[in-house]
Amino acid sequence: MINVRDPKDLEALEELLTPVLMCWYASIGDEGSIKNLIELGVKIDATDYDQRTALHLAAAEGNPSIVDLLLFHNAQMIYDANGETPFHDAVRGEHTRILSTLHRTYPNGPPPNFEILYNSLKQSQIFIDIADLNIDKIKLYLRANLPINIQDYDGRTPLHVACSFGHQELIKLLVRHGANTEVLDKFGYKPRMVSEQNQLRRQSARTYSMRNVLNSPLGSSPRSSFSGSHSSTYKRRMTALDSFSDTYHSTTTFARSSLKTAFESESVLSNAIQAARNLPISVTCTPKQTQKILMTVLQCRHIADNNFPRVKQMQLALEHLLGPNAQRHLYDYDFRTPLHIAAGHGRMDMALYLLVRGANVNAKDRWGRTPLYEATIRKQKQLMKVIIQQSGTYCLKGYPMASLLIYLVIEGDLEIIQLAVLSGIELNSHDYDMRTALHIAGDLGYAAIYEYLVGKGANLKARDRFGNTPMLRRKPRSSLNNNNAFC
Repeated sequence: MINVRDPKDLEALEELLTPVLMCWYASIGDEGSIKNLIELGVKIDATDYDQRTALHLAAAEGNPSIVDLLLFHNAQMIYDANGETPFHDAVRGEHTRILSTLHRTYPNGPPPNFEILYNSLKQSQIFIDIADLNIDKIKLYLRANLPINIQDYDGRTPLHVACSFGHQELIKLLVRHGANTEVLDKFGYKPRMVSEQNQLRRQSARTYSMRNVLNSPLGSSPRSSFSGSHSSTYKRRMTALDSFSDTYHSTTTFARSSLKTAFESESVLSNAIQAARNLPISVTCTPKQTQKILMTVLQCRHIADNNFPRVKQMQLALEHLLGPNAQRHLYDYDFRTPLHIAAGHGRMDMALYLLVRGANVNAKDRWGRTPLYEATIRKQKQLMKVIIQQSGTYCLKGYPMASLLIYLVIEGDLEIIQLAVLSGIELNSHDYDMRTALHIAGDLGYAAIYEYLVGKGANLKARDRFGNTPMLRRKPRSSLNNNNAFC
């Protein structure tokens, strides 16, 4: 265990604790404790095990005074492990005052990150918000100067998608803020051409509807006489998204309340740290809460550092404090559990240990992601198998599920796709252009993946926005992964 009388142990403990203390105090709005840490010489941009800084957490939780304090001390705009900056956190939380403060300090928005720009999963949220016609959120994107000319896997920009949905106010807003009106998608369409196609479709739909009304028996309802496939699909899609949103918000609300629950034992770790080095311990939380959060984030830090003995020590301390089911009640300031961290870092032995100790296999973090999601995007196949055996799922619906599956198809790893299907991922979920994973596999010429999806029940007759059904296309052998080449 840590020897509080040993200067080396204390220095190592302080190095572990100060970044997570900064993040924690920023999340709960404890300005006094952050000032004390700054006076002790703690780095303002110190990052935790997810590369999150205090500025990320202050922006995410909507604490403007903390944001002001951190920016006054020259906090930098840093990308976390999810590829997001405090600008992204402020946009997601719709914290307009914080967004204005960040914009004054960083008028050009976050620095460009080309890895993010070309990652279909990480930049999918703006497309989803446009498809949901969330104009208020898009305005926040534009205020944050986040990139709006990014292209998805089909070469489609946010303006293409806005034109597809025919939302005139959103189209004008994007164009006014510099959206490229001349870029071609992979189908050869400019945004303007998409708008023209939509107008033709609507005219055709109205003609078809009137024809049905005129030909229907007397007394039948004009509303019930038209049942276009696109209309019904859109309704089902919106219902699925509403269900996902409700589930996500109820889960995070539960996580917040459980994080603030008081516990009834003495503070050993926090008192030792405070007595040894006079580190400020927050007065806005009870000693029991302080103990819990400190030991939770320390365990997460030790998992990230691959220090299994210390992980076990923290677990014993947590069980002494909270009881034998301690793992089921652990969340950090981003609602991430030790199992999330183990899955994301590929720590098989630690993940097994946490599962035996009762870790919640389907816990959701701030972004609605489960440990299985973490293991999947990090390509931890063996961990995926273990989590799936323990009934782990993605807990996604609608666009987010389609985005994940399409991302996996683009990555081209058949084994990961097979594991995702085994977990129950919906094969026929579609994106904002009604394109499925089978459409993408066919377009890329990934024969093995295409045939596997068809064998598992993927719909060969699914039509996307452009009327295309999934079709396996021949690609030059040199441009394909050997495992997926069409031959």
